Amino acid sequence: EAVREAMAKESFWGVRVAVAQLLAKSKRAEAIPVLAAMLATEEEPKVMRYLAKAAGSMRHASLRAALLEFLKSDPPPAAKASALTALGQQRDPADFDLLVQAAGDGGIHHLVASGAIGGLGQLGTTEAFEWLAGRLAYGELPEPNRPAAAQALGACAGRLERDARARAGDALVDLTRDPNSRVRMAAAGALAGLRTPGAAASLASLKTLQPNQDAPKIQRWIDALAKGGPGEETRKLTDRCEKLEEQLRKMDARIQDLEARS
Repeated sequence: EAVREAMAKESFWGVRVAVAQLLAKSKRAEAIPVLAAMLATEEEPKVMRYLAKAAGSMRHASLRAALLEFLKSDPPPAAKASALTALGQQRDPADFDLLVQAAGDGGIHHLVASGAIGGLGQLGTTEAFEWLAGRLAYGELPEPNRPAAAQALGACAGRLERDARARAGDALVDLTRDPNSRVRMAAAGALAGLRTPGAAASLASLKTLQPNQDAPKIQRWIDALAKGGPGEETRKLTDRCEKLEEQLRKMDARIQDLEARS
Protein backbone atom coordinates (compact mmCIF):
# COMPACT_ATOMS: atom_id res chain seq x y z
CA GLU A 1 0.00 0.00 0.00
CA ALA A 2 2.84 2.38 0.82
CA VAL A 3 4.46 1.74 -2.56
CA ARG A 4 1.17 2.32 -4.35
CA GLU A 5 0.62 5.63 -2.59
CA ALA A 6 4.20 6.74 -3.20
CA MET A 7 3.94 5.98 -6.91
CA ALA A 8 0.71 7.95 -7.16
CA LYS A 9 2.64 10.99 -5.90
CA GLU A 10 5.95 10.39 -7.70
CA SER A 11 6.50 13.05 -10.37
CA PHE A 12 9.67 11.76 -12.06
CA TRP A 13 8.84 9.17 -14.70
CA GLY A 14 12.22 7.43 -14.37
CA VAL A 15 11.50 6.45 -10.78
CA ARG A 16 8.16 4.92 -11.79
CA VAL A 17 9.90 2.88 -14.50
CA ALA A 18 12.50 1.60 -12.03
CA VAL A 19 9.82 0.67 -9.49
CA ALA A 20 7.80 -1.20 -12.12
CA GLN A 21 10.88 -3.20 -13.10
CA LEU A 22 11.70 -4.02 -9.47
CA LEU A 23 8.12 -5.10 -8.78
CA ALA A 24 8.21 -7.39 -11.80
CA LYS A 25 11.53 -8.86 -10.71
CA SER A 26 10.26 -9.52 -7.19
CA LYS A 27 7.57 -11.99 -8.36
CA ARG A 28 5.75 -11.35 -5.09
CA ALA A 29 2.00 -11.34 -4.59
CA GLU A 30 2.13 -7.85 -3.05
CA ALA A 31 3.48 -6.50 -6.35
CA ILE A 32 0.39 -7.53 -8.32
CA PRO A 33 -2.15 -4.93 -7.07
CA VAL A 34 0.51 -2.21 -7.23
CA LEU A 35 1.31 -2.97 -10.86
CA ALA A 36 -2.38 -3.18 -11.74
CA ALA A 37 -3.06 0.18 -10.06
CA MET A 38 -0.07 1.86 -11.73
CA LEU A 39 -1.16 0.55 -15.13
CA ALA A 40 -4.66 1.96 -14.59
CA THR A 41 -3.49 5.46 -13.71
CA GLU A 42 -0.23 6.04 -15.63
CA GLU A 43 -0.37 8.87 -18.17
CA GLU A 44 3.28 9.19 -19.20
CA PRO A 45 3.97 7.31 -22.47
CA LYS A 46 7.61 6.79 -21.45
CA VAL A 47 6.42 4.73 -18.47
CA MET A 48 3.48 2.89 -20.05
CA ARG A 49 5.51 0.44 -22.12
CA TYR A 50 7.62 -0.61 -19.10
CA LEU A 51 4.55 -0.97 -16.90
CA ALA A 52 2.83 -3.12 -19.50
CA LYS A 53 5.91 -5.30 -19.81
CA ALA A 54 6.10 -5.63 -16.02
CA ALA A 55 2.47 -6.77 -15.94
CA GLY A 56 3.47 -9.77 -18.03
CA SER A 57 6.00 -10.95 -15.47
CA MET A 58 3.37 -12.76 -13.39
CA ARG A 59 0.12 -14.50 -14.22
CA HIS A 60 -2.88 -13.23 -12.29
CA ALA A 61 -6.51 -12.42 -13.07
CA SER A 62 -6.14 -8.84 -11.84
CA LEU A 63 -3.13 -8.23 -14.09
CA ARG A 64 -4.97 -9.66 -17.08
CA ALA A 65 -7.96 -7.44 -16.31
CA ALA A 66 -5.68 -4.40 -15.95
CA LEU A 67 -4.03 -5.16 -19.29
CA LEU A 68 -7.39 -5.51 -21.04
CA GLU A 69 -8.55 -2.17 -19.63
CA PHE A 70 -5.24 -0.58 -20.58
CA LEU A 71 -5.65 -1.77 -24.17
CA LYS A 72 -9.14 -0.26 -24.31
CA SER A 73 -7.62 3.14 -23.52
CA ASP A 74 -5.81 3.17 -26.89
CA PRO A 75 -2.27 3.64 -25.53
CA PRO A 76 0.70 4.71 -27.70
CA PRO A 77 1.98 2.04 -30.14
CA ALA A 78 5.04 0.95 -28.14
CA ALA A 79 3.00 0.61 -24.94
CA LYS A 80 0.22 -1.20 -26.78
CA ALA A 81 2.72 -3.65 -28.28
CA SER A 82 4.16 -4.40 -24.83
CA ALA A 83 0.67 -4.83 -23.38
CA LEU A 84 -0.32 -7.32 -26.08
CA THR A 85 2.76 -9.42 -25.46
CA ALA A 86 2.11 -9.24 -21.71
CA LEU A 87 -1.50 -10.29 -22.29
CA GLY A 88 -0.26 -13.40 -24.06
CA GLN A 89 1.97 -14.12 -21.06
CA GLN A 90 -1.19 -14.39 -18.95
CA ARG A 91 -1.87 -17.53 -21.04
CA ASP A 92 -5.62 -17.26 -21.15
CA PRO A 93 -6.92 -18.94 -24.33
CA ALA A 94 -9.85 -16.50 -24.32
CA ASP A 95 -7.47 -13.76 -25.51
CA PHE A 96 -6.62 -15.54 -28.77
CA ASP A 97 -9.13 -13.61 -30.91
CA LEU A 98 -8.07 -10.23 -29.51
CA LEU A 99 -4.40 -11.00 -30.23
CA VAL A 100 -5.17 -12.20 -33.77
CA GLN A 101 -7.14 -9.03 -34.46
CA ALA A 102 -4.29 -6.86 -33.16
CA ALA A 103 -1.81 -8.84 -35.29
CA GLY A 104 -3.45 -7.23 -38.31
CA ASP A 105 -2.64 -3.70 -37.14
CA GLY A 106 -0.79 -1.97 -39.96
CA GLY A 107 0.16 1.12 -37.97
CA ILE A 108 3.55 2.73 -37.43
CA HIS A 109 6.34 0.28 -38.26
CA HIS A 110 3.86 -2.57 -37.67
CA LEU A 111 4.93 -2.28 -34.03
CA VAL A 112 1.57 -3.17 -32.51
CA ALA A 113 1.20 -6.19 -34.78
CA SER A 114 4.61 -7.50 -33.74
CA GLY A 115 3.61 -7.17 -30.08
CA ALA A 116 0.41 -9.12 -30.72
CA ILE A 117 2.33 -11.81 -32.59
CA GLY A 118 4.69 -12.05 -29.63
CA GLY A 119 1.65 -12.42 -27.41
CA LEU A 120 0.39 -15.31 -29.51
CA GLY A 121 3.74 -17.00 -29.04
CA GLN A 122 3.52 -16.54 -25.28
CA LEU A 123 -0.05 -17.85 -25.22
CA GLY A 124 1.36 -21.31 -25.86
CA THR A 125 -1.84 -22.93 -27.17
CA THR A 126 -2.29 -25.28 -30.11
CA GLU A 127 -4.60 -22.71 -31.72
CA ALA A 128 -1.94 -20.02 -31.49
CA PHE A 129 0.71 -22.42 -32.80
CA GLU A 130 -1.34 -23.27 -35.90
CA TRP A 131 -1.99 -19.58 -36.57
CA LEU A 132 1.72 -18.79 -36.38
CA ALA A 133 2.80 -21.84 -38.39
CA GLY A 134 0.47 -20.83 -41.18
CA ARG A 135 1.97 -17.35 -41.51
CA LEU A 136 5.69 -17.95 -41.84
CA ALA A 137 5.87 -18.01 -45.62
CA TYR A 138 6.77 -14.90 -47.58
CA GLY A 139 3.70 -12.76 -48.24
CA GLU A 140 1.59 -14.16 -45.40
CA LEU A 141 2.50 -11.26 -43.11
CA PRO A 142 3.97 -7.80 -43.72
CA GLU A 143 7.74 -8.16 -43.91
CA PRO A 144 8.43 -6.20 -40.68
CA ASN A 145 6.34 -8.76 -38.74
CA ARG A 146 7.97 -11.92 -40.06
CA PRO A 147 10.90 -11.93 -37.57
CA ALA A 148 8.39 -11.66 -34.71
CA ALA A 149 6.44 -14.59 -36.15
CA ALA A 150 9.56 -16.77 -36.26
CA GLN A 151 10.42 -15.93 -32.65
CA ALA A 152 6.82 -16.46 -31.56
CA LEU A 153 6.58 -19.86 -33.20
CA GLY A 154 9.61 -21.03 -31.24
CA ALA A 155 8.23 -19.63 -27.98
CA CYS A 156 4.82 -21.23 -28.56
CA ALA A 157 6.26 -24.62 -29.55
CA GLY A 158 8.36 -24.64 -26.41
CA ARG A 159 5.16 -24.95 -24.38
CA LEU A 160 3.67 -27.72 -26.50
CA GLU A 161 4.35 -31.40 -27.04
CA ARG A 162 7.13 -33.04 -29.03
CA ASP A 163 5.30 -33.12 -32.37
CA ALA A 164 4.71 -29.36 -32.33
CA ARG A 165 8.34 -28.72 -31.43
CA ALA A 166 9.48 -30.94 -34.29
CA ARG A 167 7.23 -29.11 -36.76
CA ALA A 168 8.47 -25.77 -35.49
CA GLY A 169 12.07 -26.93 -35.81
CA ASP A 170 11.60 -27.94 -39.44
CA ALA A 171 9.92 -24.64 -40.30
CA LEU A 172 12.55 -22.57 -38.52
CA VAL A 173 15.42 -24.43 -40.21
CA ASP A 174 13.85 -23.50 -43.54
CA LEU A 175 13.69 -19.86 -42.41
CA THR A 176 17.44 -19.77 -41.77
CA ARG A 177 17.68 -19.62 -45.59
CA ASP A 178 15.09 -16.84 -45.94
CA PRO A 179 16.06 -13.81 -48.10
CA ASN A 180 15.36 -11.51 -45.15
CA SER A 181 18.39 -11.29 -42.83
CA ARG A 182 16.27 -10.41 -39.79
CA VAL A 183 14.01 -13.40 -40.38
CA ARG A 184 17.06 -15.66 -40.63
CA MET A 185 18.43 -14.41 -37.31
CA ALA A 186 15.05 -14.65 -35.58
CA ALA A 187 14.65 -18.23 -36.77
CA ALA A 188 18.16 -19.13 -35.60
CA GLY A 189 17.51 -17.70 -32.14
CA ALA A 190 14.25 -19.63 -31.92
CA LEU A 191 16.01 -22.86 -32.92
CA ALA A 192 18.58 -22.32 -30.18
CA GLY A 193 15.81 -21.68 -27.67
CA LEU A 194 14.08 -24.91 -28.66
CA ARG A 195 17.39 -26.83 -28.64
CA THR A 196 16.32 -28.31 -31.97
CA PRO A 197 18.33 -31.49 -32.72
CA GLY A 198 20.35 -31.24 -35.92
CA ALA A 199 19.94 -27.46 -36.28
CA ALA A 200 23.63 -26.70 -35.65
CA ALA A 201 24.55 -27.34 -39.30
CA SER A 202 21.95 -24.82 -40.47
CA LEU A 203 23.26 -22.25 -38.02
CA ALA A 204 26.83 -22.87 -39.14
CA SER A 205 25.73 -22.22 -42.71
CA LEU A 206 23.89 -19.09 -41.59
CA LYS A 207 27.07 -17.84 -39.95
CA THR A 208 28.67 -17.57 -43.41
CA LEU A 209 25.71 -15.55 -44.75
CA GLN A 210 25.32 -12.98 -42.00
CA PRO A 211 27.47 -9.90 -41.39
CA ASN A 212 30.57 -10.46 -39.25
CA GLN A 213 29.00 -8.73 -36.25
CA ASP A 214 26.39 -11.51 -36.06
CA ALA A 215 29.00 -14.28 -35.87
CA PRO A 216 29.53 -14.26 -32.05
CA LYS A 217 25.81 -14.49 -31.38
CA ILE A 218 25.33 -17.33 -33.87
CA GLN A 219 28.29 -19.17 -32.37
CA ARG A 220 26.71 -18.91 -28.91
CA TRP A 221 23.57 -20.44 -30.33
CA ILE A 222 25.58 -23.25 -31.94
CA ASP A 223 27.32 -23.89 -28.61
CA ALA A 224 23.93 -24.00 -26.85
CA LEU A 225 22.67 -26.55 -29.36
CA ALA A 226 25.76 -28.68 -28.78
CA LYS A 227 24.82 -28.99 -25.12
CA GLY A 228 21.59 -30.71 -26.11
CA GLY A 229 17.98 -30.10 -25.29
CA PRO A 230 16.42 -29.84 -21.86
CA GLY A 231 14.32 -32.95 -22.44
CA GLU A 232 10.62 -33.61 -22.03
CA GLU A 233 10.82 -34.19 -18.28
CA THR A 234 12.66 -30.92 -17.70
CA ARG A 235 10.08 -29.02 -19.74
CA LYS A 236 7.26 -30.53 -17.71
CA LEU A 237 9.11 -29.73 -14.49
CA THR A 238 9.50 -26.10 -15.59
CA ASP A 239 5.75 -25.86 -16.26
CA ARG A 240 5.06 -27.39 -12.85
CA CYS A 241 7.38 -24.91 -11.12
CA GLU A 242 5.59 -22.01 -12.78
CA LYS A 243 2.23 -23.32 -11.56
CA LEU A 244 3.58 -23.80 -8.04
CA GLU A 245 5.00 -20.26 -8.09
CA GLU A 246 1.58 -18.92 -9.04
CA GLN A 247 -0.09 -20.94 -6.24
CA LEU A 248 2.47 -19.63 -3.75
CA ARG A 249 1.68 -16.04 -4.67
CA LYS A 250 -2.03 -16.70 -4.13
CA MET A 251 -1.35 -18.29 -0.74
CA ASP A 252 0.90 -15.38 0.23
CA ALA A 253 -1.82 -12.90 -0.69
CA ARG A 254 -4.40 -14.88 1.28
CA ILE A 255 -2.19 -15.00 4.39
CA GLN A 256 -1.60 -11.25 4.23
CA ASP A 257 -5.33 -10.67 3.90
CA LEU A 258 -6.06 -12.83 6.97
CA GLU A 259 -3.34 -11.06 8.96
CA ALA A 260 -4.75 -7.68 8.02
CA ARG A 261 -8.19 -8.72 9.31
CA SER A 262 -6.92 -10.12 12.61
